[in-house]
Amino acid sequence: MRATSSTAIVAACIWLVSCGRQAPVSADIILTNGRIFTGGAAGFVEALAVRGENILSVGTTQEINARATEATRRIDLDGRLVIPGINDAHVHMDNSALPDGRELKLDSMDPTCAQVIAALKTEIGKTRDDTPILAAIGPSAFFDTQCTAETLDHIAPRHAVVLRTWTGHAAILNRAAVERFRVPVSHPPEAGFYGKTMRAKSWDGVVQEYARFQLDSLMSGAATDDFVMGRLSAFLADAARYGITSLQAMSHDPNRLLRLLQQLNTPIRIRVISLPIHGMSEGRPEPDRQVTGNLRVSGLKFILDGTPVERSMAIRKPYQDDPSGNGQLDFSEEFIRRAVRSAAETNHPVLFHVAGDRTAEVVLQAMESVGAHADWPGRRLRFEHGDGLMPDLIPRAKALGVVVVQNPSHLMVGDLTVRRLGPERAGQVLLFRSLLQAGVPLALGSDVGGPDAVLNPFLNILFATTHPNHPQEALTREEAIAAYTKGSAYAEFAENEKGTLEQGKKADLAVLSQNIFDVAPPELPKTESVLTMIGGKIVRQTF
Repeated sequence: MRATSSTAIVAACIWLVSCGRQAPVSADIILTNGRIFTGGAAGFVEALAVRGENILSVGTTQEINARATEATRRIDLDGRLVIPGINDAHVHMDNSALPDGRELKLDSMDPTCAQVIAALKTEIGKTRDDTPILAAIGPSAFFDTQCTAETLDHIAPRHAVVLRTWTGHAAILNRAAVERFRVPVSHPPEAGFYGKTMRAKSWDGVVQEYARFQLDSLMSGAATDDFVMGRLSAFLADAARYGITSLQAMSHDPNRLLRLLQQLNTPIRIRVISLPIHGMSEGRPEPDRQVTGNLRVSGLKFILDGTPVERSMAIRKPYQDDPSGNGQLDFSEEFIRRAVRSAAETNHPVLFHVAGDRTAEVVLQAMESVGAHADWPGRRLRFEHGDGLMPDLIPRAKALGVVVVQNPSHLMVGDLTVRRLGPERAGQVLLFRSLLQAGVPLALGSDVGGPDAVLNPFLNILFATTHPNHPQEALTREEAIAAYTKGSAYAEFAENEKGTLEQGKKADLAVLSQNIFDVAPPELPKTESVLTMIGGKIVRQTF
Protein backbone atom coordinates (compact mmCIF):
# COMPACT_ATOMS: atom_id res chain seq x y z
CA MET A 1 0.00 0.00 0.00
CA ARG A 2 2.83 2.38 0.85
CA ALA A 3 4.49 1.83 -2.60
CA THR A 4 1.22 2.38 -4.41
CA SER A 5 0.54 5.45 -2.32
CA SER A 6 4.02 6.88 -3.00
CA THR A 7 3.63 6.30 -6.74
CA ALA A 8 0.28 8.04 -6.73
CA ILE A 9 1.72 10.97 -4.84
CA VAL A 10 4.62 11.34 -7.29
CA ALA A 11 2.27 11.11 -10.26
CA ALA A 12 0.00 13.69 -8.75
CA CYS A 13 2.94 16.05 -8.16
CA ILE A 14 4.10 15.66 -11.76
CA TRP A 15 0.56 16.37 -12.98
CA LEU A 16 0.30 19.48 -10.81
CA VAL A 17 3.67 20.80 -11.96
CA SER A 18 2.83 20.23 -15.60
CA CYS A 19 -0.53 21.95 -15.16
CA GLY A 20 1.16 24.83 -13.39
CA ARG A 21 3.49 25.39 -16.33
CA GLN A 22 1.94 27.42 -19.10
CA ALA A 23 3.15 26.90 -22.63
CA PRO A 24 4.78 30.03 -24.07
CA VAL A 25 2.24 32.30 -25.74
CA SER A 26 2.70 31.97 -29.48
CA ALA A 27 3.56 34.92 -31.72
CA ASP A 28 1.75 36.15 -34.79
CA ILE A 29 4.98 37.57 -36.24
CA ILE A 30 8.61 37.15 -35.28
CA LEU A 31 11.59 39.20 -36.48
CA THR A 32 14.89 37.40 -36.00
CA ASN A 33 18.61 37.67 -36.74
CA GLY A 34 18.69 41.44 -36.55
CA ARG A 35 20.12 44.27 -34.55
CA ILE A 36 17.16 45.74 -32.67
CA PHE A 37 17.53 49.00 -30.78
CA THR A 38 14.82 48.68 -28.15
CA GLY A 39 15.35 52.09 -26.58
CA GLY A 40 14.65 50.41 -23.25
CA ALA A 41 16.55 48.56 -20.55
CA ALA A 42 17.39 45.66 -22.87
CA GLY A 43 19.44 47.92 -25.15
CA PHE A 44 20.13 45.97 -28.34
CA VAL A 45 18.64 42.53 -28.95
CA GLU A 46 18.55 40.09 -31.86
CA ALA A 47 14.86 39.40 -32.20
CA LEU A 48 11.33 40.24 -31.12
CA ALA A 49 7.91 38.63 -31.19
CA VAL A 50 4.58 40.32 -31.92
CA ARG A 51 1.13 39.17 -30.93
CA GLY A 52 -1.85 41.23 -32.00
CA GLU A 53 -1.00 44.92 -31.71
CA ASN A 54 1.71 44.54 -29.09
CA ILE A 55 5.22 43.30 -28.55
CA LEU A 56 5.12 39.86 -26.95
CA SER A 57 8.80 39.61 -26.05
CA VAL A 58 12.33 40.58 -27.09
CA GLY A 59 15.49 38.54 -26.82
CA THR A 60 17.81 36.24 -28.71
CA THR A 61 16.83 34.62 -31.97
CA GLN A 62 16.68 31.27 -30.18
CA GLU A 63 14.35 32.63 -27.50
CA ILE A 64 12.04 34.27 -30.01
CA ASN A 65 11.96 31.22 -32.30
CA ALA A 66 10.49 29.35 -29.37
CA ARG A 67 7.45 31.62 -29.66
CA ALA A 68 6.73 30.54 -33.22
CA THR A 69 4.18 28.01 -34.41
CA GLU A 70 3.22 26.88 -37.90
CA ALA A 71 0.89 29.86 -38.11
CA THR A 72 3.56 32.41 -37.16
CA ARG A 73 4.91 34.69 -39.86
CA ARG A 74 8.71 34.62 -39.72
CA ILE A 75 10.79 37.55 -40.96
CA ASP A 76 14.53 37.07 -41.16
CA LEU A 77 16.12 40.49 -40.72
CA ASP A 78 19.45 39.28 -42.07
CA GLY A 79 21.35 41.65 -39.79
CA ARG A 80 19.23 44.72 -40.50
CA LEU A 81 18.74 47.45 -37.89
CA VAL A 82 15.35 47.90 -36.25
CA ILE A 83 14.34 50.99 -34.25
CA PRO A 84 11.12 52.04 -32.52
CA GLY A 85 8.76 53.81 -34.90
CA ILE A 86 9.64 57.48 -35.33
CA ASN A 87 7.20 59.85 -33.62
CA ASP A 88 7.42 63.28 -35.28
CA ALA A 89 6.40 65.53 -32.40
CA HIS A 90 5.85 68.71 -34.44
CA VAL A 91 4.35 68.86 -37.93
CA HIS A 92 1.88 71.11 -39.74
CA MET A 93 -0.48 69.17 -42.00
CA ASP A 94 -2.84 71.98 -43.02
CA ASN A 95 -2.59 72.58 -46.73
CA SER A 96 -2.05 76.09 -48.08
CA ALA A 97 -1.23 75.04 -51.64
CA LEU A 98 -3.79 75.58 -54.38
CA PRO A 99 -4.99 73.23 -57.13
CA ASP A 100 -4.53 75.92 -59.77
CA GLY A 101 -1.52 77.64 -58.19
CA ARG A 102 1.97 77.76 -59.66
CA GLU A 103 5.01 77.61 -57.39
CA LEU A 104 8.07 79.54 -58.57
CA LYS A 105 11.09 77.29 -58.99
CA LEU A 106 13.95 79.06 -57.27
CA ASP A 107 17.50 77.73 -56.95
CA SER A 108 18.01 78.81 -53.35
CA MET A 109 16.29 78.85 -49.97
CA ASP A 110 17.32 82.49 -49.79
CA PRO A 111 16.95 83.96 -53.29
CA THR A 112 17.61 87.62 -53.92
CA CYS A 113 14.76 89.95 -54.77
CA ALA A 114 16.12 90.22 -58.33
CA GLN A 115 16.00 86.43 -58.72
CA VAL A 116 12.44 86.30 -57.43
CA ILE A 117 11.30 89.09 -59.76
CA ALA A 118 12.98 87.50 -62.78
CA ALA A 119 11.33 84.14 -62.05
CA LEU A 120 8.00 85.89 -61.50
CA LYS A 121 8.17 87.68 -64.84
CA THR A 122 8.95 84.42 -66.62
CA GLU A 123 6.04 82.65 -64.93
CA ILE A 124 3.60 85.46 -65.74
CA GLY A 125 4.42 85.05 -69.41
CA LYS A 126 3.36 81.40 -69.26
CA THR A 127 0.22 81.49 -67.13
CA ARG A 128 -3.33 82.75 -67.37
CA ASP A 129 -4.33 85.88 -65.48
CA ASP A 130 -6.43 83.93 -62.99
CA THR A 131 -3.56 81.65 -61.95
CA PRO A 132 -2.13 82.35 -58.46
CA ILE A 133 1.66 82.43 -58.27
CA LEU A 134 3.38 81.46 -55.04
CA ALA A 135 7.02 81.51 -53.97
CA ALA A 136 9.06 80.60 -50.91
CA ILE A 137 11.55 83.31 -49.96
CA GLY A 138 14.11 83.92 -47.25
CA PRO A 139 15.40 87.02 -45.47
CA SER A 140 17.32 88.45 -48.45
CA ALA A 141 14.22 89.00 -50.55
CA PHE A 142 11.94 89.70 -47.61
CA PHE A 143 14.01 92.62 -46.33
CA ASP A 144 14.97 93.97 -49.76
CA THR A 145 13.43 97.43 -50.15
CA GLN A 146 12.52 96.56 -53.76
CA CYS A 147 10.48 93.52 -52.72
CA THR A 148 7.18 95.19 -51.88
CA ALA A 149 3.50 94.81 -52.59
CA GLU A 150 3.77 97.82 -54.92
CA THR A 151 6.47 96.09 -56.94
CA LEU A 152 4.30 92.99 -57.24
CA ASP A 153 1.31 95.11 -58.28
CA HIS A 154 3.40 96.68 -61.04
CA ILE A 155 4.80 93.38 -62.33
CA ALA A 156 1.63 91.31 -61.89
CA PRO A 157 -1.46 93.51 -61.82
CA ARG A 158 -3.81 90.61 -62.68
CA HIS A 159 -2.10 87.57 -61.12
CA ALA A 160 -2.53 86.88 -57.41
CA VAL A 161 1.08 86.76 -56.12
CA VAL A 162 2.11 85.63 -52.64
CA LEU A 163 5.76 85.58 -51.56
CA ARG A 164 5.87 83.52 -48.36
CA THR A 165 8.87 83.22 -46.07
CA TRP A 166 9.57 79.52 -45.68
CA THR A 167 9.32 79.86 -41.91
CA GLY A 168 5.56 80.21 -42.23
CA HIS A 169 5.59 83.50 -40.30
CA ALA A 170 5.41 86.25 -42.94
CA ALA A 171 4.38 86.98 -46.52
CA ILE A 172 4.21 89.74 -49.12
CA LEU A 173 1.10 89.81 -51.32
CA ASN A 174 -0.17 92.03 -54.08
CA ARG A 175 -3.60 93.59 -54.46
CA ALA A 176 -4.82 90.79 -56.74
CA ALA A 177 -4.03 88.26 -53.99
CA VAL A 178 -5.86 90.38 -51.42
CA GLU A 179 -8.95 90.36 -53.61
CA ARG A 180 -8.74 86.68 -54.56
CA PHE A 181 -8.35 85.41 -51.01
CA ARG A 182 -10.50 88.13 -49.41
CA VAL A 183 -7.79 89.20 -47.02
CA PRO A 184 -9.05 91.79 -44.50
CA VAL A 185 -6.85 94.89 -44.64
CA SER A 186 -8.57 97.35 -42.32
CA HIS A 187 -6.64 96.07 -39.31
CA PRO A 188 -4.57 92.98 -38.49
CA PRO A 189 -6.06 90.14 -36.47
CA GLU A 190 -5.23 89.74 -32.81
CA ALA A 191 -1.53 88.81 -32.47
CA GLY A 192 -0.94 89.63 -36.14
CA PHE A 193 1.10 92.43 -37.69
CA TYR A 194 1.55 94.34 -40.92
CA GLY A 195 4.92 95.52 -42.20
CA LYS A 196 8.39 94.03 -42.48
CA THR A 197 9.45 95.35 -39.09
CA MET A 198 6.09 94.84 -37.35
CA ARG A 199 5.79 98.58 -36.86
CA ALA A 200 3.41 99.39 -39.74
CA LYS A 201 0.31 101.23 -38.59
CA SER A 202 -1.71 100.40 -41.69
CA TRP A 203 -1.89 97.88 -44.51
CA ASP A 204 1.22 97.73 -46.71
CA GLY A 205 0.89 94.25 -48.23
CA VAL A 206 3.13 92.50 -45.68
CA VAL A 207 1.58 90.14 -43.15
CA GLN A 208 3.30 88.63 -40.14
CA GLU A 209 2.46 86.17 -37.38
CA TYR A 210 -1.29 85.65 -36.97
CA ALA A 211 -1.96 87.83 -40.02
CA ARG A 212 0.13 85.33 -42.01
CA PHE A 213 -1.61 82.37 -40.36
CA GLN A 214 -4.94 83.93 -41.28
CA LEU A 215 -3.77 84.17 -44.91
CA ASP A 216 -2.80 80.49 -44.90
CA SER A 217 -6.23 79.62 -43.54
CA LEU A 218 -7.94 81.60 -46.28
CA MET A 219 -5.80 79.93 -48.93
CA SER A 220 -6.32 76.41 -47.58
CA GLY A 221 -10.04 77.08 -47.41
CA ALA A 222 -9.97 77.69 -51.16
CA ALA A 223 -8.65 74.18 -51.83
CA THR A 224 -11.10 71.34 -52.42
CA ASP A 225 -11.27 68.30 -50.14
CA ASP A 226 -10.14 66.04 -52.98
CA PHE A 227 -7.06 68.16 -53.60
CA VAL A 228 -6.14 68.29 -49.92
CA MET A 229 -6.70 64.57 -49.48
CA GLY A 230 -4.41 63.81 -52.39
CA ARG A 231 -1.62 65.78 -50.79
CA LEU A 232 -2.27 64.33 -47.35
CA SER A 233 -2.15 60.84 -48.83
CA ALA A 234 1.26 61.54 -50.36
CA PHE A 235 2.43 63.03 -47.06
CA LEU A 236 1.40 59.93 -45.12
CA ALA A 237 3.00 57.61 -47.67
CA ASP A 238 6.25 59.52 -47.16
CA ALA A 239 5.87 59.08 -43.42
CA ALA A 240 5.65 55.30 -43.79
CA ARG A 241 8.63 55.36 -46.15
CA TYR A 242 10.72 57.00 -43.43
CA GLY A 243 9.54 54.72 -40.64
CA ILE A 244 7.33 57.36 -39.03
CA THR A 245 4.55 55.63 -37.13
CA SER A 246 3.20 58.62 -35.16
CA LEU A 247 2.61 62.27 -36.03
CA GLN A 248 1.69 65.17 -33.75
CA ALA A 249 0.07 67.67 -36.09
CA MET A 250 -0.79 71.29 -35.31
CA SER A 251 -3.88 72.42 -37.20
CA HIS A 252 -5.78 75.70 -37.49
CA ASP A 253 -8.78 73.72 -38.82
CA PRO A 254 -8.72 70.52 -36.75
CA ASN A 255 -12.26 69.47 -37.62
CA ARG A 256 -11.57 69.47 -41.35
CA LEU A 257 -8.24 67.70 -40.89
CA LEU A 258 -9.86 65.05 -38.70
CA ARG A 259 -12.63 64.52 -41.22
CA LEU A 260 -10.21 64.07 -44.13
CA LEU A 261 -7.89 61.81 -42.17
CA GLN A 262 -10.84 59.60 -41.24
CA GLN A 263 -11.70 59.27 -44.92
CA LEU A 264 -8.11 58.32 -45.72
CA ASN A 265 -8.18 55.67 -42.97
CA THR A 266 -4.43 55.96 -42.51
CA PRO A 267 -2.74 53.39 -40.23
CA ILE A 268 -0.34 56.04 -38.89
CA ARG A 269 -1.12 57.25 -35.38
CA ILE A 270 -1.98 60.94 -35.52
CA ARG A 271 -2.57 63.36 -32.68
CA VAL A 272 -4.23 66.54 -33.96
CA ILE A 273 -3.47 69.64 -31.87
CA SER A 274 -5.64 72.76 -32.14
CA LEU A 275 -3.82 75.88 -33.35
CA PRO A 276 -6.45 78.64 -33.35
CA ILE A 277 -5.61 81.49 -35.70
CA HIS A 278 -7.55 84.26 -34.01
CA GLY A 279 -5.75 84.38 -30.70
CA MET A 280 -7.62 84.58 -27.43
CA SER A 281 -11.05 84.91 -29.02
CA GLU A 282 -10.79 81.34 -30.35
CA GLY A 283 -8.25 80.03 -27.88
CA ARG A 284 -10.31 77.08 -26.77
CA PRO A 285 -9.17 73.54 -27.43
CA GLU A 286 -11.19 70.88 -29.12
CA PRO A 287 -12.40 68.45 -26.44
CA ASP A 288 -9.82 65.72 -25.96
CA ARG A 289 -11.17 62.62 -27.63
CA GLN A 290 -10.14 59.44 -29.37
CA VAL A 291 -11.69 59.70 -32.82
CA THR A 292 -10.59 56.30 -34.12
CA GLY A 293 -8.12 53.69 -32.93
CA ASN A 294 -5.17 55.67 -34.25
CA LEU A 295 -6.60 59.19 -34.57
CA ARG A 296 -7.20 61.56 -31.69
CA VAL A 297 -7.44 65.28 -30.96
CA SER A 298 -5.73 66.71 -27.90
CA GLY A 299 -4.13 69.96 -26.83
CA LEU A 300 -3.98 73.64 -27.64
CA LYS A 301 -1.07 75.57 -29.10
CA PHE A 302 -0.29 79.30 -29.06
CA ILE A 303 2.45 80.91 -31.13
CA LEU A 304 4.03 83.48 -28.82
CA ASP A 305 6.67 84.99 -31.11
CA GLY A 306 8.27 84.65 -34.52
CA THR A 307 11.64 83.53 -35.87
CA PRO A 308 15.13 84.95 -36.36
CA VAL A 309 14.59 84.98 -40.13
CA GLU A 310 12.15 87.91 -39.89
CA ARG A 311 13.75 89.23 -36.66
CA SER A 312 10.38 88.58 -35.05
CA MET A 313 11.39 86.29 -32.20
CA ALA A 314 11.39 88.21 -28.93
CA ILE A 315 14.85 88.48 -27.35
CA ARG A 316 16.17 90.14 -24.20
CA LYS A 317 18.94 92.11 -25.92
CA PRO A 318 18.74 93.88 -29.30
CA TYR A 319 19.54 92.08 -32.53
CA GLN A 320 23.21 92.30 -33.47
CA ASP A 321 22.35 93.33 -37.04
CA ASP A 322 19.50 95.66 -36.02
CA PRO A 323 20.21 97.31 -32.64
CA SER A 324 16.87 99.12 -32.84
CA GLY A 325 14.86 95.92 -32.46
CA ASN A 326 14.32 93.12 -29.96
CA GLY A 327 11.56 91.36 -31.84
CA GLN A 328 8.12 91.30 -30.32
CA LEU A 329 5.78 89.04 -28.37
CA ASP A 330 2.70 88.18 -30.41
CA PHE A 331 0.57 88.40 -27.26
CA SER A 332 0.84 90.65 -24.24
CA GLU A 333 2.51 89.37 -21.09
CA GLU A 334 -0.89 89.52 -19.38
CA PHE A 335 -2.36 87.27 -22.07
CA ILE A 336 0.48 84.80 -21.54
CA ARG A 337 -0.11 84.83 -17.77
CA ARG A 338 -3.81 84.12 -18.35
CA ALA A 339 -3.01 81.29 -20.76
CA VAL A 340 -0.59 79.78 -18.27
CA ARG A 341 -3.15 80.04 -15.45
CA SER A 342 -5.70 78.36 -17.69
CA ALA A 343 -3.22 75.55 -18.37
CA ALA A 344 -2.86 75.07 -14.61
CA GLU A 345 -6.60 74.97 -14.03
CA THR A 346 -7.64 72.58 -16.82
CA ASN A 347 -6.65 69.16 -18.00
CA HIS A 348 -5.98 70.29 -21.56
CA PRO A 349 -2.32 69.99 -22.62
CA VAL A 350 -0.92 73.39 -23.63
CA LEU A 351 1.90 74.01 -26.10
CA PHE A 352 3.68 77.33 -26.64
CA HIS A 353 5.76 78.27 -29.65
CA VAL A 354 8.79 79.75 -27.89
CA ALA A 355 11.67 80.94 -30.08
CA GLY A 356 13.34 83.87 -28.31
CA ASP A 357 14.89 84.01 -24.84
CA ARG A 358 12.59 86.83 -23.78
CA THR A 359 9.60 84.69 -24.68
CA ALA A 360 11.00 81.75 -22.72
CA GLU A 361 11.60 83.94 -19.69
CA VAL A 362 8.08 85.43 -19.78
CA VAL A 363 6.49 81.95 -19.85
CA LEU A 364 8.73 80.65 -17.06
CA GLN A 365 7.87 83.68 -14.93
CA ALA A 366 4.17 83.08 -15.54
CA MET A 367 4.51 79.41 -14.56
CA GLU A 368 6.42 80.34 -11.39
CA SER A 369 3.77 82.88 -10.45
CA VAL A 370 1.09 80.18 -10.46
CA GLY A 371 3.12 78.19 -7.96
CA ALA A 372 3.90 74.57 -7.26
CA HIS A 373 0.25 73.63 -6.71
CA ALA A 374 -0.14 73.57 -10.48
CA ASP A 375 1.89 70.31 -10.64
CA TRP A 376 3.72 71.58 -13.69
CA PRO A 377 5.84 68.43 -14.18
CA GLY A 378 2.65 66.39 -14.35
CA ARG A 379 1.12 68.75 -16.92
CA ARG A 380 4.15 68.61 -19.24
CA LEU A 381 3.68 72.09 -20.64
CA ARG A 382 5.59 72.14 -23.92
CA PHE A 383 8.00 74.65 -25.43
CA GLU A 384 7.77 74.09 -29.16
CA HIS A 385 11.26 74.86 -30.52
CA GLY A 386 12.60 76.30 -27.28
CA ASP A 387 15.49 77.78 -29.28
CA GLY A 388 15.89 80.63 -26.79
CA LEU A 389 16.04 78.46 -23.70
CA MET A 390 19.48 79.81 -22.80
CA PRO A 391 21.75 78.31 -20.09
CA ASP A 392 20.51 80.66 -17.36
CA LEU A 393 16.91 79.61 -18.06
CA ILE A 394 17.43 75.85 -18.25
CA PRO A 395 17.39 75.18 -14.45
CA ARG A 396 14.05 76.97 -14.18
CA ALA A 397 12.63 74.93 -17.06
CA LYS A 398 13.85 71.74 -15.39
CA ALA A 399 12.29 72.66 -12.05
CA LEU A 400 8.95 73.37 -13.73
CA GLY A 401 8.93 70.16 -15.76
CA VAL A 402 8.88 71.92 -19.14
CA VAL A 403 9.09 69.56 -22.12
CA VAL A 404 11.13 70.93 -25.04
CA VAL A 405 10.25 69.85 -28.57
CA GLN A 406 13.25 70.78 -30.67
CA ASN A 407 13.55 70.94 -34.45
CA PRO A 408 17.08 70.13 -35.64
CA SER A 409 16.32 71.56 -39.08
CA HIS A 410 16.57 75.02 -37.49
CA LEU A 411 20.33 74.45 -37.42
CA MET A 412 20.31 75.02 -41.18
CA VAL A 413 20.18 78.76 -40.49
CA GLY A 414 23.18 78.72 -38.18
CA ASP A 415 25.01 81.45 -40.08
CA LEU A 416 21.93 83.64 -39.99
CA THR A 417 21.61 83.08 -36.25
CA VAL A 418 25.18 84.32 -35.80
CA ARG A 419 24.40 87.44 -37.83
CA ARG A 420 21.23 88.08 -35.87
CA LEU A 421 22.59 87.45 -32.37
CA GLY A 422 26.38 87.68 -32.62
CA PRO A 423 28.74 84.74 -31.98
CA GLU A 424 28.42 84.69 -28.19
CA ARG A 425 24.63 84.63 -27.97
CA ALA A 426 24.36 82.35 -31.01
CA GLY A 427 26.34 79.81 -29.00
CA GLN A 428 23.70 79.88 -26.26
CA VAL A 429 20.63 79.02 -28.34
CA LEU A 430 19.42 75.84 -30.03
CA LEU A 431 20.79 73.73 -27.20
CA PHE A 432 20.46 69.95 -27.27
CA ARG A 433 23.03 68.28 -25.04
CA SER A 434 22.69 70.94 -22.34
CA LEU A 435 18.99 70.17 -22.07
CA LEU A 436 19.59 66.43 -21.72
CA GLN A 437 22.35 66.91 -19.18
CA ALA A 438 20.07 69.12 -17.10
CA GLY A 439 17.32 66.50 -17.19
CA VAL A 440 14.91 68.48 -19.35
CA PRO A 441 12.67 66.09 -21.35
CA LEU A 442 13.57 66.42 -25.04
CA ALA A 443 11.52 65.41 -28.06
CA LEU A 444 12.22 65.96 -31.75
CA GLY A 445 10.01 67.04 -34.63
CA SER A 446 10.53 68.07 -38.23
CA ASP A 447 8.47 71.31 -38.14
CA VAL A 448 7.54 70.69 -41.76
CA GLY A 449 4.98 73.12 -43.04
CA GLY A 450 2.65 71.15 -45.27
CA PRO A 451 2.07 68.03 -47.32
CA ASP A 452 4.70 69.01 -49.89
CA ALA A 453 7.50 69.34 -47.32
CA VAL A 454 10.33 66.92 -46.64
CA LEU A 455 9.64 64.81 -43.56
CA ASN A 456 12.97 62.94 -43.54
CA PRO A 457 13.76 62.27 -39.85
CA PHE A 458 17.24 61.05 -40.71
CA LEU A 459 18.13 64.49 -42.04
CA ASN A 460 17.09 65.87 -38.65
CA ILE A 461 19.13 63.17 -36.92
CA LEU A 462 22.12 64.32 -39.00
CA PHE A 463 21.69 67.88 -37.75
CA ALA A 464 21.09 66.80 -34.15
CA THR A 465 24.16 64.56 -34.06
CA THR A 466 26.56 67.03 -35.70
CA HIS A 467 25.18 70.41 -34.55
CA PRO A 468 27.22 72.24 -37.21
CA ASN A 469 27.87 75.49 -35.34
CA HIS A 470 28.40 74.02 -31.86
CA PRO A 471 29.42 70.34 -31.96
CA GLN A 472 29.59 70.26 -28.17
CA GLU A 473 25.79 70.47 -28.18
CA ALA A 474 25.41 67.46 -30.50
CA LEU A 475 23.56 64.34 -29.41
CA THR A 476 24.77 60.80 -29.90
CA ARG A 477 22.79 58.84 -32.47
CA GLU A 478 21.24 56.73 -29.71
CA GLU A 479 20.15 59.92 -27.92
CA ALA A 480 18.72 61.42 -31.10
CA ILE A 481 16.68 58.30 -31.85
CA ALA A 482 15.50 58.17 -28.22
CA ALA A 483 14.36 61.81 -28.45
CA TYR A 484 12.53 61.05 -31.73
CA THR A 485 10.76 58.03 -30.20
CA LYS A 486 10.70 57.74 -26.42
CA GLY A 487 10.97 61.51 -25.90
CA SER A 488 8.19 62.27 -28.37
CA ALA A 489 5.95 59.66 -26.72
CA TYR A 490 6.57 61.29 -23.33
CA ALA A 491 5.67 64.69 -24.81
CA GLU A 492 2.18 63.37 -25.62
CA PHE A 493 1.64 61.34 -22.42
CA ALA A 494 2.04 58.08 -24.37
CA GLU A 495 5.28 56.68 -22.97
CA ASN A 496 3.49 53.67 -21.46
CA GLU A 497 2.22 52.48 -24.83
CA LYS A 498 4.92 53.38 -27.37
CA GLY A 499 8.35 54.90 -27.89
CA THR A 500 10.39 51.79 -26.99
CA LEU A 501 10.34 48.17 -28.13
CA GLU A 502 9.46 46.42 -24.89
CA GLN A 503 7.04 43.74 -23.82
CA GLY A 504 3.45 44.96 -23.78
CA LYS A 505 4.02 48.11 -25.82
CA LYS A 506 2.60 48.76 -29.26
CA ALA A 507 4.43 46.98 -32.06
CA ASP A 508 5.38 50.21 -33.85
CA LEU A 509 8.78 49.82 -35.49
CA ALA A 510 10.92 50.47 -38.54
CA VAL A 511 13.43 48.16 -40.21
CA LEU A 512 16.00 50.46 -41.80
CA SER A 513 17.75 50.29 -45.14
CA GLN A 514 21.12 50.83 -43.47
CA ASN A 515 22.66 50.81 -40.03
CA ILE A 516 22.41 54.43 -38.96
CA PHE A 517 24.75 53.78 -36.02
CA ASP A 518 27.61 52.93 -38.36
CA VAL A 519 27.26 54.99 -41.56
CA ALA A 520 29.14 58.22 -42.15
CA PRO A 521 27.12 61.35 -41.26
CA PRO A 522 26.46 62.46 -44.88
CA GLU A 523 24.86 59.07 -45.54
CA LEU A 524 22.21 59.41 -42.84
CA PRO A 525 19.58 61.26 -44.96
CA LYS A 526 19.64 58.40 -47.49
CA THR A 527 18.03 56.10 -44.93
CA GLU A 528 14.56 54.71 -45.50
CA SER A 529 12.40 52.13 -43.81
CA VAL A 530 12.26 48.83 -45.69
CA LEU A 531 9.59 47.56 -43.31
CA THR A 532 7.26 49.77 -41.30
CA MET A 533 4.99 48.15 -38.74
CA ILE A 534 2.21 49.91 -36.83
CA GLY A 535 0.30 48.05 -34.15
CA GLY A 536 1.54 44.70 -35.42
CA LYS A 537 0.46 45.41 -39.01
CA ILE A 538 3.02 45.78 -41.77
CA VAL A 539 2.13 48.93 -43.70
CA ARG A 540 5.24 49.00 -45.89
CA GLN A 541 7.74 46.33 -46.90
CA THR A 542 10.32 46.36 -49.67
CA PHE A 543 12.40 43.26 -48.88
